[in-house]
Amino acid sequence: MDEMKLLIKRHKILSRLNVACLYCVIAVTLIFMIVGADSDEYVMLSLCSSILFITEYILSLFAYLKKKTVLIAIRFVEVVVFTFLATALKFDMAGTMIVFLIMVATVVEYMMIFRFESKMDIVYAGATCFVPLLLGVIIRIDTGMQWYFYLELLVAMIVFVLVFAYLVYSYYNLISRNDRKIMAKERIIESLKEDYDKISVVQNKLITVNDQLNGKRIELERAYNNLDRTNKEIQMQYTLIQEFSKTLDLESIVDSALRKVLDTFKLSFSATVLYDNDDNINFKCMHYDEENIQPAIVKRLERMCKDTNMCQMFKELEYTTYDNSVTMEKYHAIHEFGIGSVLVAPISLDDGYGVFIVGTTQYNYFRDNIFFFSTMVKQLEMFIINALLYEKIEIQSRTDGLSGLYNRWHLSNVYADYVNRINEYDSLAIAILDIDNFKRINDSYGHPFGDSVIKACADKVKEIANENNIFAARYGGEEFGLILPNKSYPEVLSILHKLQDAINDEAVYNDEIKKYISYNVSIGAAIYPNTCDSINMLLTRADKALYYSKEHGKNKITMDNINLYKEEQ
Repeated sequence: MDEMKLLIKRHKILSRLNVACLYCVIAVTLIFMIVGADSDEYVMLSLCSSILFITEYILSLFAYLKKKTVLIAIRFVEVVVFTFLATALKFDMAGTMIVFLIMVATVVEYMMIFRFESKMDIVYAGATCFVPLLLGVIIRIDTGMQWYFYLELLVAMIVFVLVFAYLVYSYYNLISRNDRKIMAKERIIESLKEDYDKISVVQNKLITVNDQLNGKRIELERAYNNLDRTNKEIQMQYTLIQEFSKTLDLESIVDSALRKVLDTFKLSFSATVLYDNDDNINFKCMHYDEENIQPAIVKRLERMCKDTNMCQMFKELEYTTYDNSVTMEKYHAIHEFGIGSVLVAPISLDDGYGVFIVGTTQYNYFRDNIFFFSTMVKQLEMFIINALLYEKIEIQSRTDGLSGLYNRWHLSNVYADYVNRINEYDSLAIAILDIDNFKRINDSYGHPFGDSVIKACADKVKEIANENNIFAARYGGEEFGLILPNKSYPEVLSILHKLQDAINDEAVYNDEIKKYISYNVSIGAAIYPNTCDSINMLLTRADKALYYSKEHGKNKITMDNINLYKEEQ
């Protein structure tokens, strides 16, 4: 708080006393006017006081009272006016007291404008107050009075002014000390306020920094999550490559990939389906979250993958696509299981096409992980192609190129496997059949037609083998071998007769002579333990039975029996 604020504060306090005196003067004036008493002095006092107070009020409205010189001037004028009124007008006792109080209040207000930092301030304030009082005394001079009376009055006035100035000086020092305390407290408060403002600024900066740190923390968390996700994806790819490299078995590769993807990414289902060019399913492998998804989703997935529209979409798919808001219209087969997001990736094959499908109950799931799934499916695609190629090569290595049946090498491996596990079967039968007079067919119609006869015979063997769930292979040349596990003697004989009848009923068309040529087969069979008590002799005994058929009329079936050996002896 500065000096002018203190002056204005004191001015307001003392002005209340002046206003109160003015109200008293106006009230007395009105009373005198009402009762008809002499009130000219009171009217003059009221008028002058009102003019001064109105002037002061107008100056305060325009903020002139905030200037010290204006305050000194207005207060000095008030001292002069009220001194003149007190000395020039003749009041009764009440009027004299009112005028005296107003004059004292005005003098106090005037003196309190000065700071009284030195004695010169006291002299200056006293002198300026004394001049109006002296003029008032001079105005009241009565020639009938003795001169020493005026001298005494003058001395009394001087003493009064000095004493009054000293009292004001003492009072001012007292309130100045209080003001200094107040100012010190206010400075402390202002300092504290400044410190608080500084603290607020620092706090706001800290809040801003904290917000920035939170933003950085969120970015770091997002980066960490992305890094962690990327690390998991890389680890997953490395694990899958290791798993894929262990085997060339198609089912093992796909099953391992689908299970790991399902568990790692907490998916609801995963599936891989391979098609031929006619949209027929050649291979499928499907897994689902057994804790949260119903098993029926597997059947629904199969139904969806067989749907003509879906097959067409899979066939035309060129890149990985996803739907983060699954609708009933597009995925009606799996929508009821609560699936929210689905990802579909194409698998390119040489013969046909394939599709990789994963889904989850979460919506908006497939976003930052699209690249991983696309890359993983490409790796899976490569291993599937290798597995199919290996399977194709393996099938070719086990298959006879002309007949389409398994070759003798594979027949030997399968027969050895049955022998090793003979305890698992009730019986095991071996049958060997041979095309009768095949050399004559080759000599008469040429080897190409002989190949046609072998192929036609192989087709009938394959047909009967598939119907009865038995193993069939080309044994060599025009010979074929059959392995019949868990078949009784009558069942083996019945199957062989059915095969013989099917062959006898068929003829092969010859393009050169434009006619059908029929052919026959001879068959020999042995059954362990029915006809042969040694499993290691089973193939030999079947071959002997065939030889017997060939030597005794051909186009017949011979079952292994003891009589065959008696005839040889």
